[in-house]
Amino acid sequence: MDDLAAPYLDHLNEAWESLPQREQRVLWHVGVLGVPAGEVAEAVGIPAGTVGKILEGARMELGVRYREIVHRETSRPS
Repeated sequence: MDDLAAPYLDHLNEAWESLPQREQRVLWHVGVLGVPAGEVAEAVGIPAGTVGKILEGARMELGVRYREIVHRETSRPS
């Protein structure tokens, strides 16, 4: 792995871990693995329409949390 990428992967992992588990599951299965929303809805036990809302919110929240972590880390005094 590129030494320059390592801190960013750490930040991404921290942001991912800060998401609620249901958001992680939906984002991973639908957004990353491409599992149809209906299948995920059935497995998680929620309506299919809710999967899309959770997916959209999780994507946005992951980005927000990642940027907050990067900002926090880059704002620290050296």
